[in-house]
Amino acid sequence: MPLILLTFLLIYTFGAVAFAALLVLSFGQWRKPGRACAGEGANAGILFVSALWFWFNLVVTFKELYQTPEEMWHWYVIIMAVACVFPPLMMRVFYREEEPFLPPSGAWLYLIWAVQFLSFLLIGFALALWLFWAPLRPLGLMRTFSLGLFGLFTIAGLFAIFLKNKSKRPRQTREVQEHRWTLILLGLTTALFLLIVTSIFTELPYGKVIGLAARALPLGFISVGTYFRNRFDFFDAFVKQGAYFLLSLIVLTALFTGVAPMVDQLELGWARPWVYAVFMLPIVFASPWVYRRLGEWLDRVWLGRRFTTVEAVKYFLSEVKEAGTEEDLAKRAQECLGTIMQAPTRLSLSLDRPETDFEPELEITIPSQGQPIGHILMGKRKSDEPFFSQDIAL
Repeated sequence: MPLILLTFLLIYTFGAVAFAALLVLSFGQWRKPGRACAGEGANAGILFVSALWFWFNLVVTFKELYQTPEEMWHWYVIIMAVACVFPPLMMRVFYREEEPFLPPSGAWLYLIWAVQFLSFLLIGFALALWLFWAPLRPLGLMRTFSLGLFGLFTIAGLFAIFLKNKSKRPRQTREVQEHRWTLILLGLTTALFLLIVTSIFTELPYGKVIGLAARALPLGFISVGTYFRNRFDFFDAFVKQGAYFLLSLIVLTALFTGVAPMVDQLELGWARPWVYAVFMLPIVFASPWVYRRLGEWLDRVWLGRRFTTVEAVKYFLSEVKEAGTEEDLAKRAQECLGTIMQAPTRLSLSLDRPETDFEPELEITIPSQGQPIGHILMGKRKSDEPFFSQDIAL
């Protein structure tokens, strides 16, 4: 069991770091002028609660290594209270996404408010237990909250299915895939809560492992949603951070495996922490360089990018600076952008939208002193990857 707890400690640590990174990225996107804010508050709320959820689970799982459930019942109350926040937030996100395509009805909001009220009741109950009541038996506590959470997540799952079926939104391939995966995860969540409830009332094998797996479910929900809606955030928060997390874990494990036995043989006394710090210094100083190089390597391997941002700017400027006429400038810029973005490109320095022999995936107006002077149109990439916000900014 300690090995299983340590495994989930690593998962929760990655979840806490990934959600904190996603929250920072979402705030950066939210502050951009002209950004549509419908549903953004609920999305940011889910990211914040998810980060909080994983940080609390880190503490709880670590304490489970050396404490009994009876000694840490108040920590179970805290994580149960945080879990109660998820169902109404998820329902609100689902509703905001489909609201323009739903038939007019106030029933959707009434149901969200009802679930929100039930969640607040459970959170208030948890707060009362934590503040005023004497220590309780963890088993009875888990039974009460697990039944409540099972009911709330079941309602949220049925709400999502109903909502998607009633929506008139035209579905693209990616949206259909996201919808399918979201429903699968909702079904898995409900099934896991059912198993947890069953394991609490009966002696179900692997009940502890099921409970630990259920705590990691927010990672699945947000990774699926981020993958289909914002590939750049997914790539940055999950792929890059995940690879860096794994590499750091391997390096630090190797370091302490080799250094700890050697240091233990020396009678260092108070200087022991200082010796460990000295061994860690090269890793600390090299970390930014390693992260940057790892990101560039993943850009090339995962996304097929041939240029970093700096290299792309240098390449573009070196090619267009020799243009002699406006037509030559447009031609050189078009060729450069096609090479950098690995996509068919059409650039025009006129107010009229140019004709293309491909289906435009991205259209950008070229501004000068606040006025449009041209257009850039790009087709589907050779790698079939979508255009990221980073590409548009470049």
